[in-house]
Amino acid sequence: MRQKIYLPFFLVFLLSFVSANGNTIFVNVNVAGGANNGTNWQNAFTDLQDALAIAQSDDEVWVALGTYFPTDGTDRYISFELPNGVALYGGFQGFETAVSQRDWQNNETILSGDIGIPNDSTDNAFTIVFIENADSTTLVDGFSFIWGAATTTIAEEPFNGRTKAGGAIFITASGQGVMSVPKVVNCQFRHNKALRLGGAIYIKNASGGFANPFFFNCVFLENTSLGWGGAISQDGGIADANIQLIQDCTFSNNTAFQGGAFILQRQMDPASFYF
Repeated sequence: MRQKIYLPFFLVFLLSFVSANGNTIFVNVNVAGGANNGTNWQNAFTDLQDALAIAQSDDEVWVALGTYFPTDGTDRYISFELPNGVALYGGFQGFETAVSQRDWQNNETILSGDIGIPNDSTDNAFTIVFIENADSTTLVDGFSFIWGAATTTIAEEPFNGRTKAGGAIFITASGQGVMSVPKVVNCQFRHNKALRLGGAIYIKNASGGFANPFFFNCVFLENTSLGWGGAISQDGGIADANIQLIQDCTFSNNTAFQGGAFILQRQMDPASFYF
């Protein structure tokens, strides 16, 4: 079943993705012989974690085509953690001098949760990317997310935590009045899964916070949740407000107990809004 979702939104979101005045940090898993310090393509970091460790607000991280894993070990709890105000761009070939020169469709840049035995999802990373309390300049643009698996069966782990929710991206706002409003643009989500909430994306509001990300031109394909929201699950917000922030996204063959494409919930009431 293929569904393309067109929902109303404010154009200001499209016109103000990022206005960066910071540094550009380069990442290329294929580069060899450089200084591995991220200062340019010749000396690019080969590990995306190294770039995120030094990135600060207003910085841009440019990532060349290839596959990147949250860890080179087997610790399923490790994720890429995107700092507030950082713009993360994929789709480069490794020579570009401007974001407009990249080709994210042909230079596939993969963030993969398949950290253990290849093609065995039982040992994959629980969540590939974690975003917390991020303002509207925080951006993920031009990536493919595959094989995140928030599927722990440990009873003590919370049902709405990173081990059971949000296989690809876990977005949260925590704290009274705190907002988390990152943008996710030109991304694909394939074969991610969760035990309870949001096979690909889980959006969590905690302790009075309000997480309200914006998705534009994204594809959600064959993501799965055994609970709610095969592709996207959002809790604790106002459905009418959040639904405006999905624009030109395609949902295909996502499955869940309820809400194969997405489910927006008020106070964890799964009947609030689903599709």
